[in-house]
Amino acid sequence: MNKDTGHSAPYTIAPRPTLFKPGDLVFDIGANIGAKAAEFVASGARVVCFEPQPDCVKHLQQRFANNPNVVIEGAGLAMQSGVMELSICSAANTISTFSPEWKKGRFANYQWDRKILVPVTTLDAAIARHGQPDYVKIDVEGFELEVLRGLNSRVSLLSFEFTTEFLDNNRDCARHLESIGFCEFNAKIGTLDHYVSERWLSAEELFVLLRKSSDPELWGDIYARADILNSPVSASGSSSVLSDLEARKLWSPGKPLRLHLGCGEQIFPGYVNIDYPPDEHNVMQVKADYTANITQLDFPPQSVDEIRLHHVFEHFNRVTALAMLIKWQQWLKIGGKLHIETPDLMGSADILTSNLPWQVKMGTVRHLAGDQAASWAYHVDHWFPERYQHTLKRFGFSNVNTQTNRWPHSPYLCNVQALGTKTQNLSPDQLLAVADELLWESTVAPAEKPTHTVWTQQLRSVLNNVHCGLKNIHIAESASAPTVPSTNPAPVGFPAPPHTAPPVLNSGVLPLDEIHDFNQRCRDRWLQAKALSVPAASRVLDMGAGTCLYRPLFSHCDYKTHDFKKYEGAEKHGGTSAYGHIDYVSEILAIPAPDHSFDVILCTEVLEHVPEPIQVLKEISRLLRPGGRAFITAPLGSGLHQLPFHFYGGYTPEWYKRFSKEAGMEAIEITPNGGFFKHLAQECSRAASIYGQNPQLHGPEAADIYKLLIEILPRLFFSLDDKCFDERFTVGYFVEAVKLNNSI
Repeated sequence: MNKDTGHSAPYTIAPRPTLFKPGDLVFDIGANIGAKAAEFVASGARVVCFEPQPDCVKHLQQRFANNPNVVIEGAGLAMQSGVMELSICSAANTISTFSPEWKKGRFANYQWDRKILVPVTTLDAAIARHGQPDYVKIDVEGFELEVLRGLNSRVSLLSFEFTTEFLDNNRDCARHLESIGFCEFNAKIGTLDHYVSERWLSAEELFVLLRKSSDPELWGDIYARADILNSPVSASGSSSVLSDLEARKLWSPGKPLRLHLGCGEQIFPGYVNIDYPPDEHNVMQVKADYTANITQLDFPPQSVDEIRLHHVFEHFNRVTALAMLIKWQQWLKIGGKLHIETPDLMGSADILTSNLPWQVKMGTVRHLAGDQAASWAYHVDHWFPERYQHTLKRFGFSNVNTQTNRWPHSPYLCNVQALGTKTQNLSPDQLLAVADELLWESTVAPAEKPTHTVWTQQLRSVLNNVHCGLKNIHIAESASAPTVPSTNPAPVGFPAPPHTAPPVLNSGVLPLDEIHDFNQRCRDRWLQAKALSVPAASRVLDMGAGTCLYRPLFSHCDYKTHDFKKYEGAEKHGGTSAYGHIDYVSEILAIPAPDHSFDVILCTEVLEHVPEPIQVLKEISRLLRPGGRAFITAPLGSGLHQLPFHFYGGYTPEWYKRFSKEAGMEAIEITPNGGFFKHLAQECSRAASIYGQNPQLHGPEAADIYKLLIEILPRLFFSLDDKCFDERFTVGYFVEAVKLNNSI
């Protein structure tokens, strides 16, 4: 008997394993109330929690509220997406299950006293939505095989629970994993944090070992891995790229990692010089240390010290360029350097408008357009100092320095270098919000919204390495949408584009939670974009802050909060009854701060809860300095909530215009949050929730009705919103108001 576990163990104890590294992506399938997820987050992982029990989902939302490294999906996993009946054990929700057989095992004396219908998805679909995980933990009470049958590709490491009474089923799990390329297995017994074998075993060897145990209640977790280190370099495996560099002695842990991307013939000592293989070049004799398509490279977050590119960035179209900046921003450590050199559009314009000879001007044209001697050798976007300054600062780089130079001889080619230092870690949502706003800056009229929608879809496809090869980058400038695969193309850690619909009905392009919760998510993204436009050290007041949801967005500012702290219910964001740290506790019309105290004021989903909303606008104006900005949201219509403090609904554009003006402000932006059909999609999901939790409504077609309400109708209506946009029934408005300089 092993004295640490009480189990009869005919195996040796291996050293404690390392499952993942800080910054890695972990799937927690069967997250329950988040005990394991909390451990993963504490170890530096980004975690996606999958949990079908509504009560547990609420607990997860409360536990990880405002944590940008945790995503929660209220769904189970199975072999196919759809709807399934979940048996809930109220006495021990950790043994709630989809599996009838599980109820016959060691917990047979428990009662599964409730049955509810819940949505289920597949591991393949989850990977398409969230990206390739570095570790997948599966704890689904006897339903492991069905979950694994929804996986048809390898991941770096995966574990699933086993019990001695279901070892035959567990062996079938391993057989499925073998069929898709997993070749090495190990196990941990009970709560021990050590593998049972010092070496990785074949599946057959492992199960022979496990069957030797005489413990009738043996349980634990089986681990499976593919031979990742010997696999080809893949953009989906950020850790494998580092491992490959280490194996080739191009880099070693503990040393700075400096990347020279698109190196061509120019080799920099102390850098990993990366470019296409030599046979992809028609002119240059490339001598790269490492060959790869640089748009499909991937490195772990905060693993790189410096990235530099010389006359490469201009080969990226506007979408790909922003996608690469997003990637590089994530790869770089705080303090990491980004160094880019391209032709200078402004300097070149001076040449073209000068009286210099024709040959000089044509040299400038060639400099701007590229030599076009290979399929990748086209320059498709143009940069200049002001654009670099504007763009890099928006992406969390500070101390952005630009330097222009001109050849001292004919044809006087003009170049610009930009050097930025990463000083902020921005979340995926923040990075996408920045990119979407920068893309909008490339439009020339509001009528170009469909073009902007295409760009935002392309951005997410590039981030997921869909149709983003460097060799045809210039082709992606087409105004038509890219081909979208049948699974969600959202990139690792990134949500789908705000205010956009899937291009094909029922194609599964958007995860359902993006549709069900679009109201909150679009509002959050709008505020993220606004926060990034607020200068550092600005004084910000969040009125009616509640849980202080937006504190992380304004971490670069002097962020203060206000609330009256009288609502005691649990309808605050994240399902909690607790308030965040509140600086000013007072009635909203008597905030104890001097006039003109703040540069920015947030007032989000508050106006419907105050008896005198017009006076609140005047209080906002009092507290703002002249020229200060107010970010305001409120519903046009909503169900009753946070009673007894729900007084109004129906804040219209005319209301904002009229009463902002009376308060000494001008409403410079009033943007609807979706139209009638998105509103209808939201209400269908609400109907599904009510229907699913009321068994007395269920008949023989309950599963079909639930699927209609939870998925089919929401997808249909959501996709119709852009095709037939009706603002009259929007869920609400996003408003920016500016205090006029002549206001008191």
